[in-house]
Amino acid sequence: MTSVTVTHGNSYTLPKCTFTPPEGKEFDKWDLGAPGDKITITKATTVTAQWKDKDSSTPKYQKGDYNKDGKVNRQDRVYIARALAGWSGYDDPASMDLSYADLNGDRKVNRQDRVYLARALAGWDGYPL
Repeated sequence: MTSVTVTHGNSYTLPKCTFTPPEGKEFDKWDLGAPGDKITITKATTVTAQWKDKDSSTPKYQKGDYNKDGKVNRQDRVYIARALAGWSGYDDPASMDLSYADLNGDRKVNRQDRVYLARALAGWDGYPL
């Protein structure tokens, strides 16, 4: 990742981590928050990646397979949109397993994951599943 300079008093949005994790580890969060969080710079600041042990179990579902049919497609985009809107009959996003539901790595299931899935399905660069 490239270095970023932020002027004292300005805010900075923590980015998605693009570092290669150490063997057996995966990105957990930044020491100052999660990707997407805004921090205000008040002094010289170094943000450090926090790692956690990689879950050795195989995920039950593929990333983005919100309707759990074994495929990631347009129906999953519709499913997550409806779940986020609170439609009955759809899983509560707060209770979804992050291993398949958190696409952007911010440790939450929210509209950013819906946008991420739409971009991944459209073939945008930088949006792998």
